Amino acid sequence: MEKNLTRISLIQKLQEDRNDESWNEFIDLYEGYIFTIAKKMNFCDDDCYDIMQTAFVKIWSKVNSFEHGGNAGQFRRWLAVITRNSGLNHIDKRKREQAKHDKFYDDQANYLNTVTEPEIEKMAEKEWAIYVTNLAWKNVQNDISQSQKEIFEMTLDGKNRPEIAEALEIPLNTVSVYKRRVTAILQKEIKRLEQNFN
Repeated sequence: MEKNLTRISLIQKLQEDRNDESWNEFIDLYEGYIFTIAKKMNFCDDDCYDIMQTAFVKIWSKVNSFEHGGNAGQFRRWLAVITRNSGLNHIDKRKREQAKHDKFYDDQANYLNTVTEPEIEKMAEKEWAIYVTNLAWKNVQNDISQSQKEIFEMTLDGKNRPEIAEALEIPLNTVSVYKRRVTAILQKEIKRLEQNFN
């Protein structure tokens, strides 16, 4: 999949011409996000995969009714709501299939039914920020040196500059320069992704 993606045009392509290429591109882009939303709703990995598949079926059937309206976060919140509803459907299915797990799924259903729209929106925005940051970090891997990558990852692990300089046997100033350089590259990529998604 190409690095430069225009998300609104992709949604429009799905609405206007449901070809396999556009749909596969959409799945590649959003499956990680939908899985993360399901995971944050306290489902195990196996359930998350099932919920993700159900969500994509719903998205496929409902995407023509979605109107963007110029709201940057509207589509991802729409995805989060569909994922929540898919989770409820999954619980109903599991309850029918596995009576012995009724209590667990009843508790889970009770929990999901208490999750309000504002809470879903808050969770969606938080997880979206994490998702885009991780995607940006993946995208910039080829744009930075191994040393820059190591310094930035050690920073994320909580190491301070003197510790990093000592571990990598490089000047303290080099740590600062590399960290700023990687941060700038990463922020630029995050901004690019946000513009393309929105």
